[in-house]
Amino acid sequence: MVSGPLAPGMLAVINGSNLGVAGFPKSCTNPVPTSCDGVSVLFNGAPAPILYDSVNTISFQVPFTATTGSATLQVSSNLTGATLSSALVSVPVAATAPGLLTTANGTGVYFVSGGLVIQSSGPVQAGEVVTMYGTGFGATSPAVASGVLGPNTPAGAVAQATMTINSQSVPVTFAGLEPGNASNATVGYDEVIFTVPAGLLPANLSQASLPVVVTVGGVASNSVNLTVTATPPTVTSLTPSIVPLLANAQTVFVNGTGFQSGASVVLYNPAGQQINLSAPNVTFVSSTQLSVQMTVGTTAGSWSVAVLNPNGSESSNYLFLASGTGPTPVITSVLTTYGNEASSAHQIAQNAWIEVHGANLSQVTTTWSTLPASAFTNSLPTTLGNVSATVDGKSAAVYYVSPTQINILAPLDSATGSVPVQVNTPYGPTAVFSVTEQATSPTFLVNDTAGHVAAQHINGGIYSLLGPASLSAPGYTFTPAAPGEQVVLYATGFGQTNPAIANQATGTGSLPSLPSVTIGNVPAFVSFAGLSAAGLYQFNVTVPTGLPAGDATLSATYNGSTTQASVVITIGQ
Repeated sequence: MVSGPLAPGMLAVINGSNLGVAGFPKSCTNPVPTSCDGVSVLFNGAPAPILYDSVNTISFQVPFTATTGSATLQVSSNLTGATLSSALVSVPVAATAPGLLTTANGTGVYFVSGGLVIQSSGPVQAGEVVTMYGTGFGATSPAVASGVLGPNTPAGAVAQATMTINSQSVPVTFAGLEPGNASNATVGYDEVIFTVPAGLLPANLSQASLPVVVTVGGVASNSVNLTVTATPPTVTSLTPSIVPLLANAQTVFVNGTGFQSGASVVLYNPAGQQINLSAPNVTFVSSTQLSVQMTVGTTAGSWSVAVLNPNGSESSNYLFLASGTGPTPVITSVLTTYGNEASSAHQIAQNAWIEVHGANLSQVTTTWSTLPASAFTNSLPTTLGNVSATVDGKSAAVYYVSPTQINILAPLDSATGSVPVQVNTPYGPTAVFSVTEQATSPTFLVNDTAGHVAAQHINGGIYSLLGPASLSAPGYTFTPAAPGEQVVLYATGFGQTNPAIANQATGTGSLPSLPSVTIGNVPAFVSFAGLSAAGLYQFNVTVPTGLPAGDATLSATYNGSTTQASVVITIGQ
């Protein structure tokens, strides 16, 4: 059934036959029950917390009272009306038996803080804070009862935890139980938090999968991969800021970060023609400056420059003017964002992600993922690429900027009705643009123009992407929802929580009431509705049974408003 060793608090799996009933993953409750569908796991004769059971698999937590040596396991059920028990199986028990969770391709299960939607098991860069998940880290301080979530950060730590990345020692910020106040926290999960150090990648590589091993109590975990990518260079300004029109080559200093010796420069003139410059026309001055010999001739207007490092990492395009004065920034529309769709008829709400469309809004195209971790200390960045914005006179967090669109998080604001929106750009402030603000503007996030909702399977706490197989890409597998399954749906624009949050960077909580959700025009049970990240709302919903396979319409009504039309969720057989 189970191979060891096991460790106190570990989330373990028993495989076999005729173990339980056919079913779907159970939600992790706090505390986790010791009997599920009439099925129990007896650890040394005492029932252990069960997170999931099916015909062939049972997931349970090893009690924290387990002691080193040998223990017995037995599965007991009364599914037939009579109590049936498996044979006793002996398993070894150790003080620690750390195991890191992996995806199908051996990549660790981790996320990087600081994104609009938490980025799971994707590339990380030096300076980013990463939380990696595992189990079997053993006893904690303070001690935690079996079957309950861990205490909130920073309690629940374990002793003597170290880690290496590509055999390089990396300091551990925290190692222990996943905090109970974390979104979708799971009983039995451990986590290790660390900052990606500089110097992991050779200078000639832009990305590599590097092995990670965590050692707890002197016992090393399995090795999982961490995808590390080089921090791309950034261009922040030119000297002079407006390049004069000259027939001959002139020296222009490109200023920024992350430049490497041997870097080259790509220019695009106003007609879109590409001009490649390298040594001797590009001279490395320092990691923050290049000296470039460029010729703009008599071609006035908006040019762009990008820096390409020898390792293949490239900056975003930075816009600059050849002579003349800067263009006039203009806002043309403001609306709630939802994936790749947009409707000017949609209203905005406090704490909702919104799009500001227009012209000349930014000189660069970038997201806040390029900012250092310090930019997210107890707050969200309100300036990105020299662009900032206000809604109703209050500063808004800025996630994405480009010349024609910026994405911002509407600030906490109880005002309703017409409110002013204004963007401060490198070319100066825009004129004020008025938009209607409501208490709520419920909107589902979607993955594509077909309206497939952004969602995940819960799978007993091991989350995976939900959607049609057509959305799958290497390393990112989408699968349909099953009737009767509990899933997580993501949205924005659902307003304040109860109790109300005061900090958009750290605030979480439930909505004052549950929204009404229908799937395929059939009411769906909602067990939780609230904030899971900045401006990101999460709904735990059970898919109704009896739905046919294919795309089913999805709708949520809350506070008298309904989410946008044409949102679907894919149902499997």
